[in-house]
Amino acid sequence: MVAATAAVLLAGLPGLGAAQPDTPAATPLPAVACVAPARSEADLNSLFAAPADTATPATERPDGTVLGGTPADAATAAALTATVSGWLACQNAGEPLRAWSLFTDRYLRHLLDRQGGLGIVTWGSLATPNPAAPDRFAQITDVRDARTLPDGRAGATVTLTYPSVPMPKHFFFVFERVGGTWLIDGILGEISFEVP
Repeated sequence: MVAATAAVLLAGLPGLGAAQPDTPAATPLPAVACVAPARSEADLNSLFAAPADTATPATERPDGTVLGGTPADAATAAALTATVSGWLACQNAGEPLRAWSLFTDRYLRHLLDRQGGLGIVTWGSLATPNPAAPDRFAQITDVRDARTLPDGRAGATVTLTYPSVPMPKHFFFVFERVGGTWLIDGILGEISFEVP
């Protein structure tokens, strides 16, 4: 039976780095419901039955800047925003199995391995919603600079706000198209470098 450590319950929520100077926040994007399908127990067991894919594609240049790529079309940009919105809705709803369905297998395995793999919390705990109070919800302030990357994946800069953090936090999300859906394939920590 699958189990997971308590720390894994929030796996995928980007860590909070040191505050960076920022411009005034825009109006947050409208909240959406958590409607992503939940990953099944069999799915997670299968994920760990295979060797981990450690060949993570590069998303940064040697000088620390994010790969430039080419501007994404409007439909792709909207699809990336929808993926991020759905993921954060499931994070706020306390439904990790649904949030994890918006990660590629490679990225989810990476996150779970980093948290220590499978551990003491039962499958039922993962499957039971544990929502944050509405006044503790993280929000998406902005998704911008959507681009297609040289390896066929896509990326965008995402600004999130947290009630307990005084300044917005910036991350670079990388996406891979799987079965017609853009899934999150990586999240670079708070951006402190130039994005071309």
